[in-house]
Amino acid sequence: MRISIQTVDARWCPRMFPNISLVLFDMDGVLTDSIDLWFGAVTTVFVDYFNINPPREKFNKLLHKSTREMVEGIAGLSTPSPELVHKLTSMVDTCFEKEMIPKLKPIANAEKLVKELFTRNYKLGVVTNGSEITSKKMIKQLGLLNYFEYIFGTNGEKPKPEPDLFLKALKRFDVLANECVYIGDSYTDLLASDKAGIHFIYYQNREIPEMAKYTGVKVKNLLDILSIIK
Repeated sequence: MRISIQTVDARWCPRMFPNISLVLFDMDGVLTDSIDLWFGAVTTVFVDYFNINPPREKFNKLLHKSTREMVEGIAGLSTPSPELVHKLTSMVDTCFEKEMIPKLKPIANAEKLVKELFTRNYKLGVVTNGSEITSKKMIKQLGLLNYFEYIFGTNGEKPKPEPDLFLKALKRFDVLANECVYIGDSYTDLLASDKAGIHFIYYQNREIPEMAKYTGVKVKNLLDILSIIK
């Protein structure tokens, strides 16, 4: 793996990723903090369907998985039928869209970063393990839909940490991997971007054990990214 970029304080670094034309964003944890809202949707569905409250610890371990993987993991079924998984996944997405999306708010400085990059004529997209339809509704709620040319969600493709969604994005935008950077907040994001051969910026919004030894570029303020790419 090529995860070897030296850790820096973005406020003082030179521009590290020259010739970037495409900036891709993760959704949850980068553009909006929807973790509690997703847990609320999952809890509602599992109480209604199984009459059980899913443990928060189990849910936390499944963060950044696709909705389908999350449902499978929380259900704890050894051999869940595809029909049941599909039904529960649809129920979670529907509950989230109806009850949780209206409560969404952008993460601090996310809106400013997106608008500034748009002004500077970068191509912008979103790559998420959530469903594409739900993700578009989330972006619309955040007031950012007009700034993103494409939103890539799990619509038959393998979710992160596989690179499929990134490869689809590179093809759709018609850019090379070294002209693209992904802003993510998890080990899953790091693995997927590395497999796709694109640059990665770690938005360190919380402590993640798997990222403790990460030696790549990371920021705690999203606006610091403006000093890293050009």
